[in-house]
Amino acid sequence: MNEENNQLIRNCQICDQNDYRYSHPANYLTDLNNPHNLTCWISEPFTNHHQNVTAILRLGKKYELTYISLQFCDMKPDSMAILKSMDYGETWHPFQYYSSQCRKIYGRQNRAAITKGWIFFSIFLKIK
Repeated sequence: MNEENNQLIRNCQICDQNDYRYSHPANYLTDLNNPHNLTCWISEPFTNHHQNVTAILRLGKKYELTYISLQFCDMKPDSMAILKSMDYGETWHPFQYYSSQCRKIYGRQNRAAITKGWIFFSIFLKIK
């Protein structure tokens, strides 16, 4: 992406991990909010658009989150779940769901709150 007349313009390119100008490594995931540094992480390409991507951010200690800000540089996912762990990845608990089909994908009603009852559901979620 680049800026032109105060507008962001998307340019399609072929990704190349050997050329920094065309690579999108995971360390670009946490770039600072800088409109002149428009880098981003892009997952590996899929042959099947129903495949999942898992990104685990290991912070190394406990933090209290007040908000999470996501800005997508490529196509937005149709569904996404943010899970949190308070025991260094042993168990995961729902933090937020995003989907155009919440009931079908997550068994949740649109705009439903995540309650303590859903924490028990997370026992079955083990991200490796």
